[in-house]
Formats: sequence, C-alpha cells, structure tokens
Amino acid sequence: MYLTIDKATVAIDATTCRERWTYNWEQKGAILSPANRGVALKDGRLVRGTADGYLIALDMAKGTLLVEPEDRRCQDQPVPEHAAADLRGPGDLRSGRRRLGGRRTGSAPSSWPTGEQVWRFNLIPDAGEPGAETWTNQASREHGGGSLWTPLSLDVKKGVLYVPVGNPAPDFYPDVRPGTNLYTNSAVALDVKTGKLLWYKQFGPNDANDRDLSQVSPLFSATVKGKPRNLLTVSGKDGLLRMVDRDSHDVLYELPITTRTDFDKVPVVGGVHGCPGLLGGMEWNGPAYSPPTKTLYVASVDWCGTFTKTDKPPEFTENAHYYGGAVTPIRASRRGAGCRRSTQRPGRSAGRNNGRRRWSPASRPPPAACSSPAISTTTSSPSTPATARRSIASTPAARSAAASSATRSEASSTLPRRRAWSPGSSEAAARRRSSSFALP
Repeated sequence: MYLTIDKATVAIDATTCRERWTYNWEQKGAILSPANRGVALKDGRLVRGTADGYLIALDMAKGTLLVEPEDRRCQDQPVPEHAAADLRGPGDLRSGRRRLGGRRTGSAPSSWPTGEQVWRFNLIPDAGEPGAETWTNQASREHGGGSLWTPLSLDVKKGVLYVPVGNPAPDFYPDVRPGTNLYTNSAVALDVKTGKLLWYKQFGPNDANDRDLSQVSPLFSATVKGKPRNLLTVSGKDGLLRMVDRDSHDVLYELPITTRTDFDKVPVVGGVHGCPGLLGGMEWNGPAYSPPTKTLYVASVDWCGTFTKTDKPPEFTENAHYYGGAVTPIRASRRGAGCRRSTQRPGRSAGRNNGRRRWSPASRPPPAACSSPAISTTTSSPSTPATARRSIASTPAARSAAASSATRSEASSTLPRRRAWSPGSSEAAARRRSSSFALP
C-alpha cells in the first residue's frame, strides 16, 4: 500500500501495516497547498506529483528516485495533485493538476518511461481556441482556475478520457470574469491518444460559489428508460447526481444527493446562506456501482455555508490564494450533517422511475469521505490538507467543525464492525487516518 503525505511517499505492508520504505522529496520551489491525492503504478514504477510542481518516478520496491526531475518541472502550470496510469499498454500518465493561486490549467499526459509531455488540452482556452469567447474579459482567462483535483475516468475500449473540470477563479467574485467560463465545471471527453476534444457538457456556468464538478465516475452499462446504455455518472459539490448517456451525451436524469436551498444566491459582502456549502456535496471520493443490485452507492456531505465576497475585486498574486471571498461552513441539519450513504438505482425497465432513492441514512458530522459500507469506512476531518486548500479552513467555525468531526465521526457508523488494523500509536492518530474495518 502506498501513501502520499505532503513531501513524503510511504510504502507499507498492507497485511501488517509495517513500513517498507519512505521517500522524502527535497523541495525545490514554492509550495502554496501541500495536498496530494495518490500515485500511479505500473511496470514497477510509482509516479506522483509534488506540491512545488514536479512529476517524479520512484522504484516501487525500493523507493529510490528513477527519473531525475530537473527537466520535469511543470513550468508556469498548476501543481500536479494526483496521477492515474493508463494501463492498456506501454502507456501514458494522466496527471490531475490543482490550480496554483488561480492559474488557468490544462490536462497533459506524460510518457510513462521518460516523463515527457505527450499532448496538452487547455481547460481554460487560449486566445483563438474554441471556448475563449466565453470569457468576456479576456484577461481573466490568465488566472481563470479550472482545476483538476479529483480522479479522471477512462473508457478503455473506446479510448475516451473523461475529465471533471473544477470551478473558475476567483471563486467568489464572478464580476471580474463575466461569461460562462468554459471549460470550468464541465465534464470533458477527450481522445486519449491525441487529446482532441470529442464533446463536453458544462453543468455550472459562471460558478460564484466554488461548487466544482468533482466526479465523472463510475462508467458502466445498464438499461435506463427501456434501453441498454453506456453510462457516465457525473456529480459534484452542487449536490446533484447526474446520469449521462456516453454515446448520445443526453442527461437521462439528475437528482439531489444533499440539501439544496438558496442555491442560486451569489456571495455578497455582508454574507448570504446557501446549500451545499464549500465543504458539501460530492467531494473527492466518487460513487460506486453494484451490477448485481443495479444500485449506485453515493457518499455525500450535507454541509451548507455562509458565502461572502470582498468589498473590492481581488488582485492576483503569485503563490497566494485567489478567492475574492470566503465561506463559513454550517451543518445542514442534525440528521443530515455528515457523510450520507445513499443509493440510486439507474432504472431497470421502461415505465419505472429512474434514479429513485432507495435509502439514505446519515452519519454524524462529518466524515469528509466515506465508502460503500460493505467494504470499508474512511474517516477524516475538514481540516486535512486536501480540504484545507480553501481559505475557510482557517476560520474559527471551520476549526470547531473539524474538532467536532475528529472526535465523533468514527463512532457514527451504524454497522457492526471490528478494526482489522490501524496505523499510529494513539486513538487520536487513528482517527486522522483512513481506517480499514472487517465485518463480523
């Protein structure tokens, strides 16, 4: 099992939890947010991004550096936050990039053996490219955001890469970026070999509340509305689950998975309430699909927030957050706060309701991520580095919510279970990590 922790990459024995090796990256550039969401593995190599903008390869068995990074820095690009391997052949590496201080971003695979860039698709279009006209203020494109901070999906048979593009920047001050701001908050389908745009759908134009599109998975096939279909599941921090036909590109249905109130209210200087908040909706862990039961399991976070904007337009500063406002997190309700485990059925026959909710118990506030209860439960708090990339993590309300979560989330499960093992030497340390549980 491989873990990424800020500058460290750790290999542990998943049976005993004993450390096999640790590699510590020597920082070479500025770091704004140290979040990292995992590695890519193939042919004995482990590849990850670093918070100062490098893509590095390690020997999986020894933890030694394989590719010298001097010429592999993502110059003038957002930080590589996660990586995913194309496992079909000699292959490429798909890296997801988080915006650094609101920079515009792109999707850029690299050659697996060398780290050289294979192709590039600009998620914030350059001047003259299709979509650039959706930024009325052309200068705003230079710092327009459009982050990739969650997993990509690959249709191996058809060679289609699906990319969930995040929100535009500045997050809470849309006045400086009028227009629909393509390709932010869009599901983008690219030819995996060439990077050519095949199609896209934007689900949140000119987003003013940091409600990223976060997930374009799972991909699966099922009968919906009486027809066999190849499906794409799309969800995000707007608290909606959508089912898209991958062939026709039609949205077959969408339904709420969290509280959605005062949704269209944009931030004001004095503050405005809205649900979901910045910590709500579908975060970095996506739904899971069970073919035998034809059921989607959806772990959502039911948090609202008070959205504020600055009294004047924010100025872009290198290596600094570019928000133009902030959010104070608020629980939606006592029952609904936390990680809601709900299931959505895609639909089995014509004439039946599609995407209906089967059940939806809620845990106490809030494991920021959880998974299918039959497999494991993950507990973490909103103060972890992955969430702390947002300015709200430093507010008193956020710190209070994080402390509440850390002490209560682990006891919230309604399932009988026992701990298989837990890294760390104290109960508090165990709560801050992902824990694996075995059902009795």
